[in-house]
Amino acid sequence: MNIYLSPNEPADKSYQWVQNIGTLNGLVSDSEARAIVCDMFLAQFTYGEIPQVLEHLYKKMRTGCELTIIEPDLNFISRYVLRNGIDQNYLSQTVFVGTAIKSIPDMETVVSGLPSNMQVVHRGFDEASCKSLIKIKRRA
Repeated sequence: MNIYLSPNEPADKSYQWVQNIGTLNGLVSDSEARAIVCDMFLAQFTYGEIPQVLEHLYKKMRTGCELTIIEPDLNFISRYVLRNGIDQNYLSQTVFVGTAIKSIPDMETVVSGLPSNMQVVHRGFDEASCKSLIKIKRRA
């Protein structure tokens, strides 16, 4: 099963759109997901809740599953602002667009709590959207 966790509906209809953890629990058993995309999903939780949410997602991943996380990244946004100055309109249209957010996670926090059976296979930052992208794969 391919899961798209986001407040926004995916363009790719091969993914099952899930908007909250409760729905995910009822839809996906442990070790069942083949692919999970989190697009602005973690930002809906407080900074303190993110590690527990990630642990929950890791349990849903089967061997070989890839978890893609697309979120605003506080460290990258800070560097962008220092380098380019603050353009409140731009930040509002990129970082704070859509649903209300409770936190701006950083990918270092995500990576620091990875279980030993998870491996980062890609990391990047899109300046245009002020979002970080990280791909994590579950090993056997």
